[in-house]
Amino acid sequence: MAKAKRQLRSKALETKRQLRSKTPETKKQLSSKFKRKLALITAVCCVMSGTVTYVVLSMAANAGKRHAQMTQSEPDYVRYASMGYSFDTVTSKKNVLLSLTDSGQLCRAHLMCFDVDKHTLDVVEIPVSAELEVDDFSGTLEQAYETGVYRDIVSHALMIKIDVSAEMDTQALSDCVSAVGGVSIDVDKPVNLGKYTLSDGKRKLTGSVAQMLANDGAAYSENRLDSALAYRQFFASALDTLDRMGGATWFSKLLDIIVNEVKSDADINEMIELVNLFNSVNMDKTDVFMFPGQALLGVFAADKEQLAQVLNEHFRVKDVEVPADELGFKNYDGVLDSFDGVAINIRQILT
Repeated sequence: MAKAKRQLRSKALETKRQLRSKTPETKKQLSSKFKRKLALITAVCCVMSGTVTYVVLSMAANAGKRHAQMTQSEPDYVRYASMGYSFDTVTSKKNVLLSLTDSGQLCRAHLMCFDVDKHTLDVVEIPVSAELEVDDFSGTLEQAYETGVYRDIVSHALMIKIDVSAEMDTQALSDCVSAVGGVSIDVDKPVNLGKYTLSDGKRKLTGSVAQMLANDGAAYSENRLDSALAYRQFFASALDTLDRMGGATWFSKLLDIIVNEVKSDADINEMIELVNLFNSVNMDKTDVFMFPGQALLGVFAADKEQLAQVLNEHFRVKDVEVPADELGFKNYDGVLDSFDGVAINIRQILT
C-alpha cells in the first residue's frame, strides 16, 4: 500500500514538473486552440438555436393561419373564380415597403409585392430623389422620410396599400451580406462609388462594398445610371442568394440582425409569415423593375404614364387600375424613361 502511494505521488510530481516546463508559446497555443474550439461550439449552438426558433415560430404561424382560414370567409380569388374569372388573373397581394438609411437619412426605398396565390414577387426601387406631390406634402421622397408619415405618403403616391414597413441602416445590410458569405454580381463597366471604384466583371461583393453601393442613392438624380443598375443587380442577386440558401438556413444566420437591427411595424408572427411567403416564391418569375423616369433639375422626375402601367400590371389586384394623373408624383413635361427596354426578370438580370 505504501509503495502504491509513493508511485502515485511520484507521478503527480512528474506531471507538475512537465506543466511548469511548458514555454509561454506552448501555453499560448493551447489557449488559442481552446478559444477556437469554444468559438466553434458557440457558432454551432447559435445556428441550431436560430434554426429551432425559425421552425417553432413557423409552425405556430402556420397553425394560426390555418385557424384563421377555417374561421374566415373564402378568399377573393375563390369568389372571383366562381364568377367566371380565371385563376391566373385573380390573386391577393401583400406589399412591403423596405427602406435603407445611412446616418438617419433615407438612401434606398423598395416596394416589394408578394402575390400570395401565384407565388411571385415584384420589386421596384423608388428613388429617394423622386419628387412627390401628395395631399399637403410636396418634396422628394428623402424629405418625406423626415415627416413622420413617410409610409402614408408613399402609399398615397403609389395608390397602393402597404401592409408592412421595414427599415434598417446600410451597416445592418453590410452585416447581412457578410453573414451569408457575400453576394455575387457581374457589371459591364466600372462603377464609381466616390473613393471606391467597382471594377467590371464578375465578383462577390463583401459587406463593406455592398454598403457603399447601397449608400449611393443619389445615382438617380445625378444621372449615373450604371450605379443604379449595379445596385439593382446586387438586390436581385441578394434575393437569389437567400432563395438558394433556404429559409431555415438564412433565417438562422440573420436572426440576430433581424431582431436587433431591423425596425418594423410587423410583429414576430407577421415577420415569420413574410419569411414563409418569400420561401414560397418561384424565383424564376421574380421581376425587379427600374423606376421609370429621368434625372431632371437635381431630382428624378417620374414618367407617370409608364409608372402607372407597371403598377397596374404587376402591383395591383384584378380589376384595379389607377390612371397616371392620380399618382402622387410631380408632373413634368416631356419626361422620358431612362431605363426603357432594360431586362426586368431576375434570371435575365443575373445572366
